[in-house]
Amino acid sequence: MVSSQNELSQSKAYQLPIDVFAIVSFICSLYYFYLFTILIDSRNFPVTSFLNRIIGVGILNGVDTAIRTKFYLFAIISTGVLAIFLVIAIEKYFSKIMSNGLFNAERNYLAFFSILGITNLFLFFISKNHLFQFNLHLIFTLMCCLIFLIIVKNYSIKFHKSEGFLKDFHFMHIFFTIPFVTSFLFLVLKNDGFIIDFYSLVIYFYQFLILIIIYYIYLPKINIRIFDPNYRNILICSLVPICFYPVSIPLTNELQFWLSRWLFIDARILSLIIFILFIMMSFMLYHYQLKEKRAYINIESCQNNYVLPAILSALIIFSNYVSGGSFTQVLRGNVFEHGLTSTVIQQLFDYGAFPQIDIANPHGFMDIYSPILYSFINGYYPFDCFLWSWITPLLVALLSYFLLKEFMEGSTAFFLVIFLPLLGILPDEHCIIIFLSAILFVKFLRNSHLCNFILLELVILFGITLRPEAGIASLFAVLLITFLMIYSKLGTDIKKNLNFIFPYCISTITILIIFGFIFIFLCYISDTPLISPIIRIINMYIINDPSGTYPDLFSNYDIKVVLQYALFPLFSLSILVFFIWSLLFKRNSFNYQLIIIVFISIASLFLSQRGIQRHSLMESFSLFYTLVLACLIPFVWCQQKKIFSIIFLIIILICGGLITQIPLNSFQTDFSNSFFSFNNWHEHENRVQIHKNEFNEYNGVYDLGIYLQQFLKHNETYYDLSNFLLPFTILRKEYIPHSVITPNAGEWFQNETIQSLRDNLDNIPIVITGGWHIDGIPTEFRNYRIAEYIYNNYRPIGKIDMFEVWLRNDLNQNLYTPNLGQVESIPFLIETPEIHNIKIENKNSSIILQSENDDPYIANLIFNRSYIQKILSASTTLNLFYYSDTNGQIQIFYSINGSPYCEKNSMFGNIYESKSEENLFSITIPHEINNITSFRMDPPNNSNLTLRSGFITPSFDFKLDTKINRDFSLKKLPYIWGTFDSYSMFLKKPIMSLLKEGGMNIGNNEPILFSNIPNIIDKKSGNYLYLRIKSDEAGDISIKYGNDPQSQEIPAIINFNLHPNYKSVDYLIRISSQWEWYQEVKYFELVSSVPIFLEKFEILKGD
Repeated sequence: MVSSQNELSQSKAYQLPIDVFAIVSFICSLYYFYLFTILIDSRNFPVTSFLNRIIGVGILNGVDTAIRTKFYLFAIISTGVLAIFLVIAIEKYFSKIMSNGLFNAERNYLAFFSILGITNLFLFFISKNHLFQFNLHLIFTLMCCLIFLIIVKNYSIKFHKSEGFLKDFHFMHIFFTIPFVTSFLFLVLKNDGFIIDFYSLVIYFYQFLILIIIYYIYLPKINIRIFDPNYRNILICSLVPICFYPVSIPLTNELQFWLSRWLFIDARILSLIIFILFIMMSFMLYHYQLKEKRAYINIESCQNNYVLPAILSALIIFSNYVSGGSFTQVLRGNVFEHGLTSTVIQQLFDYGAFPQIDIANPHGFMDIYSPILYSFINGYYPFDCFLWSWITPLLVALLSYFLLKEFMEGSTAFFLVIFLPLLGILPDEHCIIIFLSAILFVKFLRNSHLCNFILLELVILFGITLRPEAGIASLFAVLLITFLMIYSKLGTDIKKNLNFIFPYCISTITILIIFGFIFIFLCYISDTPLISPIIRIINMYIINDPSGTYPDLFSNYDIKVVLQYALFPLFSLSILVFFIWSLLFKRNSFNYQLIIIVFISIASLFLSQRGIQRHSLMESFSLFYTLVLACLIPFVWCQQKKIFSIIFLIIILICGGLITQIPLNSFQTDFSNSFFSFNNWHEHENRVQIHKNEFNEYNGVYDLGIYLQQFLKHNETYYDLSNFLLPFTILRKEYIPHSVITPNAGEWFQNETIQSLRDNLDNIPIVITGGWHIDGIPTEFRNYRIAEYIYNNYRPIGKIDMFEVWLRNDLNQNLYTPNLGQVESIPFLIETPEIHNIKIENKNSSIILQSENDDPYIANLIFNRSYIQKILSASTTLNLFYYSDTNGQIQIFYSINGSPYCEKNSMFGNIYESKSEENLFSITIPHEINNITSFRMDPPNNSNLTLRSGFITPSFDFKLDTKINRDFSLKKLPYIWGTFDSYSMFLKKPIMSLLKEGGMNIGNNEPILFSNIPNIIDKKSGNYLYLRIKSDEAGDISIKYGNDPQSQEIPAIINFNLHPNYKSVDYLIRISSQWEWYQEVKYFELVSSVPIFLEKFEILKGD
């Protein structure tokens, strides 16, 4: 509860008329921005006479700059005149009728809404988001209601002068709430799509006007009890059930669907029945309270803890609710993330695999709790279960409201959540746990009852389960603040400290024992060793420790990195230091609001290490709660100046969002468009449909599912190393490994996975690789032991879009090859090319393109067939092998049946500087394009591009050679999500081949060939390349290897950075993580971009 002196509505009279200035600023801002929209539209200032020309030609569609300049001056002057007039008029009016203190709350809220209006007006013009325009309509409606409230109240003073009756602004909130409920009832009765348009707002206003007239003018004449504050309290408490009706409207759809398995009831009729039930509950509550002559709930608590959260919940659910539809609509097309989460849920309901026990989910239960809840209630459907994803934003919004309510009154917090873009600064996966823990911790500090402590413990324990790092961050914050406060209060007296914490320790041990028994029971029924889930989860989080950072990071960093890892941590740390200082020297200078800020600061500091852990300072991973802290700080020391605090909050929010480039997203949506409609289901049917065309950009996930469905038997499954797990859910297949996340390099994780694959080898005929490589690092590098197991037990037989299909060695390839007809790569030719600002040169079977700086392009890249007919594939891929002297964007146009090139039939991609090594550029043509006759390519301006070869392949290709295309670049390892094992022990491994010893100087870009490769190399346990190199400057090393250095085939390549040092540096590379190593290797070629001294080059036996 917030004490009354903190309330906005009870603020003292202003020294400055901030309300007058706020209202005038809002009106003038609306007026000037309206004129500004006229000013920037050139159609409003046409040149109407040929005499008004600038040069000696006629101007068509010109702008009369003189008139526009005059209009600008008119806008400025008229806005200033309007402002002066309004300041004088409003100040005189307020001084005349609102100087007696009865209208302080109304004046404050007019100022508050004016500030919110100016903010939304500014946000609308800088973001062009129509949500802020809709917010302006709402704010203007609320201000009109307040103005008429002032008029009616002022008129009612003539009839009754009960000050308590007139100043009871808590009761006045019900005038805003009841029209909100009845407006949604009207939309239900209307039986059409829900839209809040101009007429809806007008109806709301008239409802409000009727209510205040009845309350202030007519009701006092017929019911004298209205002057009794206890009676008014009873009335408000009785209306609480009705306030929850808007929340029930979208949930009625879910109730109708749940009932449809037994009987059919129209959803709209069901909603009206629920409304009648709420009315009956209100009457019953009114009757029993009147009988006992007391309200069950305090009026302030009723408003802040029930009425406003109910309205907020309705708005958030309506903003995020989806009743059904396509895969893209429900899951927003996130194939990767939902592949992980949907697989975990599917394994639970299809195979009884417990999350975090049998199978580890990287985000804990945070991503899967709502689908699991849906499935328990409605039954499991693979994608329908994600329909309840609105629960998470609802929890975030409610917790944000209750957090802000610790700093201000409830209605102020409510309008800030609704009208300000706060969602963008909240990482919703963490803040649910951290905000709830902070609120409960402060509640415990206010009342150190054991029940409050147990509730806090349960939330933190569940938080660790829901999202481990957020739960641990909350636990760390609780322990640190508790220790500091106990030390400050009790000092070093051990006996006092023990006596104080003893009952809390006993309750903690009891709860841990109960959770321990639950964990043991789940492990027992799932036949899982107790230590296995613990090690699996620890491995998932700990294994990503960084091993280094870029050598040139100091001179090559993103400005966001400085914000994230230098300035923002110091800001959070300064808050913690101030709190410690307050405890030690100024013990009465802090309050509970400051404790909440310190709590979030500690949690944010704890979480910030995850960004360093994952990305090792290369980019800003997340800003966490820095902006939240900055927005909350003004409310700690400005409790008597709420309006100024809100202004500071808005300035910090907008400026912080612009600096950090966080999207200014709001909790609610634009309700001026259709946002809800009732649905009726008859037989509990599927609500989410999957269509092939929804997977256009997901590189054959749908086609991969079709292939696996065709060639996997009922009791068989497959192993995935592509990070796209969605086919497991589509096919309802069992996932054999124990963790759905693959970017790990830990020994324990890999060995456990390999053991599972060995145990189930007979049931896993197929392995899928390729797909998406997280952070651009091939999955085979991170999981080299798993990759080597696949290389030894499976062989590649074909590809489906970006996926490779591997078949177990003992199986017949013909039985797993689809009948695709004649499939072959189609090389391109250039015949009479059309060029623009580009020079062409044919050299050594390559095409050299030298681009100029004005839209260079080459067209008529045609093929040795009249057209290309795509064969049984979701997409066709254009592949170009190139050298380039620059990084840049390239645009590819394709002509369909000889049609002209156009932007619609084009795609963008990126090429990268590569002077010494060949790069592959691939671009996938959408599935609906079938007949392609030619291409046009627009390279970057002022670039030199050498095309060595190019070809087009259909997505399905089962005449694949053994080449697996990967960017095996160690330039990003170990800098991104990679951990090397300690390699000192591996240097003692047996030497399989000594390629070079004794030292040699190598010049920059000088290729050195090593052909002394033994015919037989033991590759069963893997192999390492070991190099000892001395380099005075930073550079790159490229190592190529293959069967024949004269062959035109692209060799296998590994790249890595050189670390400059005055001493020699050891480099150890797990070469066996590449499939090409298992082919016949006859040579190595080493090229360095800078001069180096090579001391050793060896092939070592793996472990």
